Amino acid sequence: MENKKNVGRPRKYDNGLARDYDNQSNYNQLYYEKNKENRRLKYAEKNKEVIECDCGRSIKKNKYENHLLTQLHQRFLQKKQLNNNIINFS
Repeated sequence: MENKKNVGRPRKYDNGLARDYDNQSNYNQLYYEKNKENRRLKYAEKNKEVIECDCGRSIKKNKYENHLLTQLHQRFLQKKQLNNNIINFS
């Protein structure tokens, strides 16, 4: 059996759970509630940015990846590739 390196502070266990489990759980819950509004505002501002796609569509930043999978965008890429092929053969 390999010797494992001890990382962090040792914990005292009661019934399989660390004794400070409830304290940490409460802290996480309070931190989440306290910073919920700040995170929402941060991402709301970030997602308001509008990006101009190659196909000519204006899309919000958070919807860009989904837009790349749409039929509209795929048709644009096919037409672009056909135009490139026609230009290369001429």
